[in-house]
Parts: sequence; C-alpha cells; structure tokens
Amino acid sequence: MFENQEQTEISKFYESLPKPTLIAIQELLEDQIYMREKIKSEDIKLDEGLSEIADDVSDEGLEDIKEDDIKNHKIAYLEGYLWDNENAKKAMKKMVDICKADDQKIAFTLSDLFCVDRHRDSFQELINNDVDILFANEDEIKSMAQTSSFEEGLEYAKSLNITAAITKGSSGSVVVSNGSVTEITAQKVDKVVDTTGAGDLFAAGFLYGYSKNKSMEECGNYASIAAAEIISHYGGRPLVKLSSLI
Repeated sequence: MFENQEQTEISKFYESLPKPTLIAIQELLEDQIYMREKIKSEDIKLDEGLSEIADDVSDEGLEDIKEDDIKNHKIAYLEGYLWDNENAKKAMKKMVDICKADDQKIAFTLSDLFCVDRHRDSFQELINNDVDILFANEDEIKSMAQTSSFEEGLEYAKSLNITAAITKGSSGSVVVSNGSVTEITAQKVDKVVDTTGAGDLFAAGFLYGYSKNKSMEECGNYASIAAAEIISHYGGRPLVKLSSLI
C-alpha cells in the first residue's frame, strides 16, 4: 500500500515538472545507462558507481590503461577536472607518455577557473612539457597568467608557443598559433537555453578540424558551430548530426 502511494507521489512530482526539465533528466539517465554499459563492455570493474572510477585507480589500476587501446590515434584530449585526484593524475600522465611516444598531439582543457587556482603550477608544468593544444575560456587564461587583463592573458598564450583556443562567450573566440591570433565570430543562436556541454562541443569541433588539417580559422568556425548547437537546447547531446552543419 505504502509502496503504491509512494510511486503515485513520485509520478505526480514528475508530472509537475516543466517539459525542458524532464527532457534534461531523461538525457542524464540515458547518459548514465550508456556509460555503465560502455564500461561493462570494456571489462572495467564498476564497484560503487561511476563517480568512484577515478578514485579506484591505483598504481596497479594503471594496467587498465592499455597501450594498444591508445596508440594509432592523432589526438588525445585531457580534462583539467581530473587533476584533483592523484590516481587519476597518474593515469593521465601514463596516457600522455604513451601518446607522445606514438607521436600524437596532446590537447588539454583547463576545465574550470577553480581548477586553475588549485593547480596552476602543475598545469603550467604539464603545458610546458607535453601539451600541444590548449583550451580555455577568458577567465581561465587570465588566471593562468595571473592577471585581470585579457590582453595580458593573450600574450601569455602566445608565449606558450603552442596552439591555444580561448573562448569569450558571445564575443566569440580567439585561436593563437605560431605567434598569430585568429579572431573567430560566435555563431548566432536565437536564444541561449543551456550552456551545458558548450566547452566540450567547442573542443570537439576544433579538434575535428585540426585532425583534418584545416586552417585555424576553419577549426575555430567548426568549434563555434558545434558550441552554438548545444547551447540552443537543453541537455548535453546534439539534437542534429554536427557534420550536417558544416
């Protein structure tokens, strides 16, 4: 009896939610189911849930990072968020070593302003030694340069002598490469609905162009197109095939 009553109350609660919220919840559940199945299919032990995967990586767990799975690609993409966990950091460093030996490019996103504040020195060491392509927003690049001036942040990006793609919200983005700066215009959207996934989609569009040996301007435009699609609706998954937009 109480179980049926509880189920009824839950149903009423969901029925009261706005449709966009329901769509977002559904997408999150689908993503979780997808990741669980993917992890199981790759023989990764799932003990307490997805949130504990990084914590379960130990020196012995590094064996799960298999060289054959990583080799023969063009670009490896690393997230600054993982730098908070020492074991995940070890895993990333092992992956970097494999990728560099395989002549792959290393792309790295600073991920978050607070990540930069916590790990500025170790981020700088990673960038200096291993990173070929850096992603940041204007606040993150200013924090790395320890300045309040975007121009000084841009000069810092130039000094790295790598490719850096820096987003500026509705003002577009800039790409720094070989000492030159390319301005990228933001793609117009009728309404910004949800910025979830904007940074990842920006990076995806840029790296797609980079892997196809496109110019920095084309890479930036692909990035802008992908980011514009994801912010035009709720959820972190594109509603259309991105290749149809370019």
